[in-house]
Amino acid sequence: MKKLKSLFSSPKKAAVTILCIAVIISILAAGTVLVANAYAKSTSIGAENAKNFAFADAGVDPVSAENVRTEFDFEHGQFVYEVDFIANGTEYEYWIKASDGTVVKKEQEVIMQMAPTTAPVQTTTPAQATELPAQATAAPQVTELPAQVTTPPQITELPVQVTTPPQVTTPPVQITSPPAQNPGAASYISIDQAKSIAVGHAGLSVSEVRFSKAKLENDDGYTVYEIEFYKDRMEYEYTINATDGSILEYDSDWDD
Repeated sequence: MKKLKSLFSSPKKAAVTILCIAVIISILAAGTVLVANAYAKSTSIGAENAKNFAFADAGVDPVSAENVRTEFDFEHGQFVYEVDFIANGTEYEYWIKASDGTVVKKEQEVIMQMAPTTAPVQTTTPAQATELPAQATAAPQVTELPAQVTTPPQITELPVQVTTPPQVTTPPVQITSPPAQNPGAASYISIDQAKSIAVGHAGLSVSEVRFSKAKLENDDGYTVYEIEFYKDRMEYEYTINATDGSILEYDSDWDD
């Protein structure tokens, strides 16, 4: 007790003692934060799953995402993964809760104007050209008349003049081939419509579920949306026809 009092026996000793105590407390606090940070990261969903949750919520194909950046951080009293990426001319910023993948915060900003889609030009097939045979004008037939000879005292033989009919040239008939017809392009429902169809079939709403996958794929010659989402601990999987929105397959199971 006397030793403790001696540390505060003078203003100088008291100041040095308080400074030492503050340094010790700071070191202990920093060590505690590092330990807590390491434990939270080891028990989290992982950076790859955090990115997939962000892609699914944004309705973005991971292949089309650019400048993807993921960082583990502590924000507003909880550990989160900060996920940033650019896709389809839009910049996305997400905070994904590290423990269960919940979207804590999201922001998006359009950074470029997408080029308008040109509608396919439908070509009308013209009527088939009928080849008409060229009618040639027949040349008039010339009848050769025998020369009549009058017998005068002196007979003069006159030559018979024959007129040659003009030649008729038949112009060729030109046939114009019709241009080839281009088939129309197929149209699909949007990814948000596919999400709504799947969630509605499960008897839920989009606001109360957490999407882990929403992707346009080709399955056995069909273009489909693969939709996966969670509600509490139940996992739902749906395959939606991208052309007419019909449900091709669906399944639900407890997430272990």
